[in-house]
Amino acid sequence: MIFRVILFATALGLSACTQFPQLDATLEDTDKDAPYPRLFSKSAIEQGTQRVTITPEVTQGINDRVAALKARAKAIGATAMTAKERAQLEDAIDDRANSIAGPAVSG
Repeated sequence: MIFRVILFATALGLSACTQFPQLDATLEDTDKDAPYPRLFSKSAIEQGTQRVTITPEVTQGINDRVAALKARAKAIGATAMTAKERAQLEDAIDDRANSIAGPAVSG
């Protein structure tokens, strides 16, 4: 119990040292004198929207787009090199590294 009191007093003491930003100083005079924004009711907002019905055609269109995106993702993730080409590249990199640094010393 005493720990909680000390913790609360410490938090309260530290928060008293905080300098709060002067948010009013960042506003222009025209902004300070601006009227409050107009609020609209939910029904007023709904009047300006269209009702959308999900039809089988819409569902099929979405499914077609999903399939096309999955195919593109698979093509992008495909390996650009064959295993043989990759091995040749790694060998060339190793050869170049050995020619620069010298052969590895085994101990």
